[in-house]
Amino acid sequence: ELALPGLITGVFWAIGNFESTFATLHLGQAVGYPLTQTCIVVAGLWGALFFGEIRGAPSLLLFSVSVLVIIGGAVLLGMYGK
Repeated sequence: ELALPGLITGVFWAIGNFESTFATLHLGQAVGYPLTQTCIVVAGLWGALFFGEIRGAPSLLLFSVSVLVIIGGAVLLGMYGK
């Protein structure tokens, strides 16, 4: 009953891991690795929107500011990283 969701999750993790390695090799260590770490935004949004893990205005505000900082860093790396 739980084997199929676990298997699918593992396949998605393996694909993501391969793609992050490919991105790091293609973009270089200084740009590629930090950009692959922006996945925390997707995980946080998934947890907040689907599972309701973030509740209350102060927590939502802190999460929103954190997401903006991460996205801002990714944009700056994209613009000036090479």
